[in-house]
Amino acid sequence: MTQKNRKYLFNWNEKETLKESSKKLEKEYDEQSKRYDQIAQDPNDPWYKEMVLAPKEFVKLINPKKGELILDCACGTGMITIELAKKGAKVYAFDISKGMLDKLKSKIKDKKFKNNIIDIKKANFEKIPYENDKFDKVCCRGTLDCFHPKHYIKFIKEMKRVLKPKGYLIIDLPWPLGKLGRQVYNQKKCWTMLEIRKKLKEIGLILKKKNDIGMCHQLVFQVQE
Repeated sequence: MTQKNRKYLFNWNEKETLKESSKKLEKEYDEQSKRYDQIAQDPNDPWYKEMVLAPKEFVKLINPKKGELILDCACGTGMITIELAKKGAKVYAFDISKGMLDKLKSKIKDKKFKNNIIDIKKANFEKIPYENDKFDKVCCRGTLDCFHPKHYIKFIKEMKRVLKPKGYLIIDLPWPLGKLGRQVYNQKKCWTMLEIRKKLKEIGLILKKKNDIGMCHQLVFQVQE
C-alpha cells in the first residue's frame, strides 16, 4: 500500500461472486493482520492520510455518546472499535478475518475500556449476526470499497436492518476524484455523490454529513421510514 501511483488498485472483478470476493478478502486480511497496524505510519507516506488521519476523522463523524449501542462492521484490528469504547459507547464488532479479530482481542486485553466492548464475532455482511432495530449507530470504514459496487446496496440494507428507527449509519465509499482516489479507483465503476444520495434515499437513508479524506467519502446517513 506504500507504492506510489498504483492505478486501479481496486479494479473490481465484475464476474467474481460475492462468496468468492469474501473468501479472497478473508485470506488477504488474515495474512495482513500481524502487520496491518504498522502500515503507512510515516506522515510522508502517501497512504498516511488514509490509514492514520481518516480513522480519527471517522470517529468524529460517528460522534459516540456514553451508553450508545454501536456496531462496528468489518472492524479489522479495532482502530474504530477501540476509540468508540474509550468514549463510553457500548460496542459490538465483527469481521470476516480471524487474524484481524485475534489482533483486536490482544490489543484490548487488560485495558480499562475492555468492558465497553460487549461482543466480538467472526461474521460477514451477508448476514449480520444481530437482531433488527438493535443499534443506535452502525459504522463501517475501509471495507465496502473492497467489493464491487453492485454489492453495496445489499450490504447497506443489512446494516440498516439492525439500526433503530431514526438511527445513524456511518460509512465510507470511494472518492475517485480525490488525490489518492484517482490512483486506486476506476472512476467509471464508482458511484457519483448524486448516485450515492439517490440510491440510499430509495432505501430510506438520508445523507446528513459528508467528509472527504484519503481515498473515500465519509458519510453519515439517518434512517427515515
